[in-house]
Amino acid sequence: MMAAKIGPDTLDLARFLRGRAQADAPLAPLTWFRVGGSADLLVRPADADDLATFLAAIPAELPVTIIGAASNLIVRDGGVPGIVIKLGRGFGRITRNGDALIAGAAIGWELDRMAVVDRNVLRLAVAELLECPDVPTAVILNEAVELASAYSTDDSGRFVNGVLATLAEQLRG
Repeated sequence: MMAAKIGPDTLDLARFLRGRAQADAPLAPLTWFRVGGSADLLVRPADADDLATFLAAIPAELPVTIIGAASNLIVRDGGVPGIVIKLGRGFGRITRNGDALIAGAAIGWELDRMAVVDRNVLRLAVAELLECPDVPTAVILNEAVELASAYSTDDSGRFVNGVLATLAEQLRG
């Protein structure tokens, strides 16, 4: 199946951005090596709300590539098909709140109702899931379950396993 092409409708959506959009934009000036082709559409949203509004408006079948500073990026000569979204400095402050992730996965449990050890083991495991992609998911879950089982209540291992299994699926697929 071929990806959808950038058409006049998509370009029309870009005019509602508070940030900038450029069709057939060269990407070489953005990379450290100054090489590579262009993007069908380069979008530089003003902020997270601008980005969310634009992403919600574009057709789902359009390919989207998101880049940050682009210092580690090498673009092929043929460019990047679809939409390239360049995130500016303000996007570096966007973080995921580990406690909110835990609360969302621990259905029926508020953080302050959890055993202190369970809550802190979950925080440690979520940080590892988010920040240590080289550590296998199974290792993170097993270590967390072992800690909770050894140092918390009789039900803690099962509880931590259930919450982390949900989070691991959401965060790592």
